[in-house]
Amino acid sequence: MIASASLAGIGFQFCISLLLPVVLIIDCRRKGVFSWKAFWTGAAVFILFAQVLEGALHAFMIDPAGPSLKMTDHPLFYALYGGLAAALFEELGRYLIFLLLLKRSRQFGDGVSLGIGHGGVEAVLVGAFRAVTAFIYAMMIDNGTFETNLSVLPPKQISQLKTQIMETGFCRT
Repeated sequence: MIASASLAGIGFQFCISLLLPVVLIIDCRRKGVFSWKAFWTGAAVFILFAQVLEGALHAFMIDPAGPSLKMTDHPLFYALYGGLAAALFEELGRYLIFLLLLKRSRQFGDGVSLGIGHGGVEAVLVGAFRAVTAFIYAMMIDNGTFETNLSVLPPKQISQLKTQIMETGFCRT
């Protein structure tokens, strides 16, 4: 049985991931500092640079069997790699976009709009979609169909995933 605190946490994550970008867009539009061009450009930068290009590097570098690099199991190198890869792809992407596509868009609102596009799409793709996935898994656990629906995965991985969903609460005391 999934604790109500876990379901509340999943719901909170979903709401924040969807509502925060929308509230920021509305607020910036109300203040007159919002640019749709910069917003959609920021969204495209996240999808292309962070999801596609950085994801391709991750497929080459990260061991699919667990959270470690293919070359070493040391967590420090894994964390260092993750931070450097994100910085390289995302910052390079934003720099190139401002250099090439947004040459004349140098106002405060353009930068904020690009950031809302980049971060907003990331919040939805990472935060909201993972919340939906966690909710579906939680419902499968409550219905007793979790193991059968995920039978293509190794039993150890199913057990770890089930434990993670059942023990992750909204808040810890």
